[in-house]
Amino acid sequence: MALYRTYKNGLYAKKYKGYYIVPPKDVENKTWKLLDLELNEVKSGIPSYYDAVWETDKLAADDDETRTIYLLFQKSIPELENIMTDLNDEKQRNGLSQAEEIVMDYTLKVINRKKEKKGL
Repeated sequence: MALYRTYKNGLYAKKYKGYYIVPPKDVENKTWKLLDLELNEVKSGIPSYYDAVWETDKLAADDDETRTIYLLFQKSIPELENIMTDLNDEKQRNGLSQAEEIVMDYTLKVINRKKEKKGL
């Protein structure tokens, strides 16, 4: 499956959580941008696709998810890895609730951002 596609509105992008992630148009401009569904620019100058996904996650997050992201970012990588271990164990035993799946997804993203030394 292709990462990006051309939508009926003519936009070549990836739709994610109610936003369009638009890739660079040329070799010299290596930045992504986010558009809302009305094609208004929300953010530009994003250095990578994964950073664009992260920005979209933050924009689309409700209050609880935003609180979760900030709380996870306060923890160290070993603490985050312990959380992932606990969630994986719980997933194997009983499965995870939707809220736990969201925490697991954000925990993995925060671990990766911290390992890459990227900020919130």
